[in-house]
Amino acid sequence: MAFGDQPAYLRVADDLRKKIAAGELPPHARLPSQARIREEYGVSDTVALEARKVLMAEGLVEGRSGSGTYVRAQPVPRRVIRGGFHTAGETTPFRQEQTDDRITGTWEAESEQEEAGGEIAERLGSRWGSG
Repeated sequence: MAFGDQPAYLRVADDLRKKIAAGELPPHARLPSQARIREEYGVSDTVALEARKVLMAEGLVEGRSGSGTYVRAQPVPRRVIRGGFHTAGETTPFRQEQTDDRITGTWEAESEQEEAGGEIAERLGSRWGSG
């Protein structure tokens, strides 16, 4: 497996993701155990756990308490919510994903204006709120 300079947990997650997409790990199939991932990919337990966390965050798999990690029947799309302060040069997970040419996504945005209630208008220092 030639993956370049990608961290080990992302290499493992990529390979498992490909197996899910190809149907080698079909819906409801149990993901290989942490020990099996460690043996198969020659990585540590920490790397195996982080790879599973990536797939969970992407909505491809779900953990079942005391039972293991399973491929979801239908992957659940995840909303990406931007938040927090990041200093210049610090990379966010959102930006990392956007620089990955293998990932394509959609963008939906929605906003609307409402009149601020009295308490909110006061907190914003606006004289235009109601109340």
